[in-house]
Amino acid sequence: MNRCITSAEVAARLFREPFNPFTLKLKDGRAIRVETRGQLIVSETTFAAGSNLVGRGVFEAIAVESMAAIEQVIDSESADAASKPVASDGVLRLFTDGACQGNPGPGGWGYIIKDGAGVELGRGSGGERPTTNNRMELTSVIRGLEALDSGQAVRLITDSQYVAKGLSEWMKGWKRNGWRRKTAKGFEPLANDDLWRRLDELTADRKITCEWVRGHAGHPENEECDRMAVDAAMGV
Repeated sequence: MNRCITSAEVAARLFREPFNPFTLKLKDGRAIRVETRGQLIVSETTFAAGSNLVGRGVFEAIAVESMAAIEQVIDSESADAASKPVASDGVLRLFTDGACQGNPGPGGWGYIIKDGAGVELGRGSGGERPTTNNRMELTSVIRGLEALDSGQAVRLITDSQYVAKGLSEWMKGWKRNGWRRKTAKGFEPLANDDLWRRLDELTADRKITCEWVRGHAGHPENEECDRMAVDAAMGV
């Protein structure tokens, strides 16, 4: 029988000085990386953190139903060494979606990783406020890629033309122009350039192909990612 993780074990890592990131491995297969003290909310009376810690870092609420949902707490050093999803056929499929309640407003992101045979290898979600739909679409891809080894080939499936065309057509030009976009009036600052720069880093040494799918059209993984993103947005 698996040992239950106690609230004290999580609290010890959350409030220690200096704070070090850690990972919560959940029993449903997800792995949640806790980067800031204000990031974690466990909805159980014996342990709750986040509401009074928002000011200590970038707030990205992660809701965990109860301590019983946590299988393991992994310290930073162990988490970095943990194995990441690898596809037997060399290519993984990354499904992503973002959502925003108002634009700007509270937003959420979600991703699912599957191998070529359709076996799910991982998933993740989170939210932040205030934000925009485009930022959440980009963040979903970033978080999915961060969950993979750097050289892992990826087939990205997204319902965002902004993401798909940005990665496959526009990003090289933006980078060449100093992360600016060319308009009739000349060069203008690129919106969300911090996220596009991060995507450039994550795709520099991997093969990535983009597939656009229509949103809310019954695509199973896209619908699931949308549900995850909406749930996360409603939780912040």
